[in-house]
Amino acid sequence: MVDTKTIVQTINYILKKTGRIDKLKIVKLVYLADKMHLMLYGRTITGDSYCVMKNGPVGSTTLDILNENLEFLEDSDIEYSKKFLTMVSFDSKLYEATNAVPEFDFLSESDQTVLDRIIALFAKKSSMSLVELTHKYPEWKQYESEFINQTRKHADIRIDELFSAIENDPLGIDPEQIKCSKEIFLGCE
Repeated sequence: MVDTKTIVQTINYILKKTGRIDKLKIVKLVYLADKMHLMLYGRTITGDSYCVMKNGPVGSTTLDILNENLEFLEDSDIEYSKKFLTMVSFDSKLYEATNAVPEFDFLSESDQTVLDRIIALFAKKSSMSLVELTHKYPEWKQYESEFINQTRKHADIRIDELFSAIENDPLGIDPEQIKCSKEIFLGCE
């Protein structure tokens, strides 16, 4: 089950460490963190459901939070989000953490460790270079021609599809570790 507080805390954690970043980069960093944590520990950080869109995989609730989508979020979720996240530029969709004392009680030690690794690996990359990277993973690649031909706007993907690696994968996770974590994940379903 998705807990919006966990997602807000994940985004806030990233913003506290990186400063202002755009929405596209936020959703890519959250996706990569969820993917890495899943492959290492057999669960995602956010518990979000994923779909693929033109710019790659994206957490559905993560995007709803950043878009303040009242159709899918409770008023209390929006309030909690606004306590910690603010859009500083509507035109460029830049976000930053507010001055509120951060709450990270929904993030485990392994969650924070993986977030730190993702930030170290990708925070200095551009949003578009992260899009290019995420387009290499099979969970997006399987829909590539449909996006290029504009016959599809989005598609849901199963979480177990995130157990994928690419050649020279910057996530650098041992294939045996991925296999073990996938077995744990599939055993828990």
